[in-house]
Amino acid sequence: MEQFERARLDSYFARIADAFASIERPSSFLITHLLPERPSFVRAVGINTRLRAVLSKPKSIDQTARREIEKTTSCDPLSRELFEEPDPAVDYVESRAL
Repeated sequence: MEQFERARLDSYFARIADAFASIERPSSFLITHLLPERPSFVRAVGINTRLRAVLSKPKSIDQTARREIEKTTSCDPLSRELFEEPDPAVDYVESRAL
């Protein structure tokens, strides 16, 4: 992704985040594909929420995007097994909610 494209995306998502900004920042988990342009979106989500973790779709992970996101937010692989049973799912959420 070219630098000018990234700057354009950052600007766009910053405007959207500002438009929906509120005093309260709820905690969130973000499930997403980790495509090259996704760090801009993740940053915008982090502006309006306390982003606790990004759960990446396993078949669409751009390693450069993942490394960039991991600089500011925990990034975990998404799996059906993680949320298949209530106890492990609650354990995961609680481990990231701190």
